[in-house]
Amino acid sequence: MTYDPNLEPAADRTVERTTTIERRGSSAGWFAAAVVAIVAIVAGGFLVISQNNSTTAAQQAAANQQTVDTAAQSAAAAQSAQTSAQSAEQSAAAQQQAAAAQQAATQQQQTDAARERAASADQAGRDASATAPEPSPPPQQ
Repeated sequence: MTYDPNLEPAADRTVERTTTIERRGSSAGWFAAAVVAIVAIVAGGFLVISQNNSTTAAQQAAANQQTVDTAAQSAAAAQSAQTSAQSAEQSAAAQQQAAAAQQAATQQQQTDAARERAASADQAGRDASATAPEPSPPPQQ
């Protein structure tokens, strides 16, 4: 913009501005919605709290009995496992004894067979000497 000395200074000019604010309706609807939401939250909280406190004595006794039954089942399972472990240990010991007895029997059979072969060889030697012809006298010169 350029300076023009013929124009009046800006201080002499007046500008009039008007601001209009329009309101439509009222906030009563929002207020009512807030009240309804608060009532719904309080009612939901009351339902949750009253449901947890309404456990009867019979329900409590049933829960206690279930706990006792579970503990008894656990104890029975532990006893059964211990009995099974003892049975397995006894079975393993019996198998070891049976294997040792089998090995001893096999060793005895081998010893008996070796004795029989030795006796048979001894008898064969005797028989061979009994059936051998008498040596002929040396020739005379």
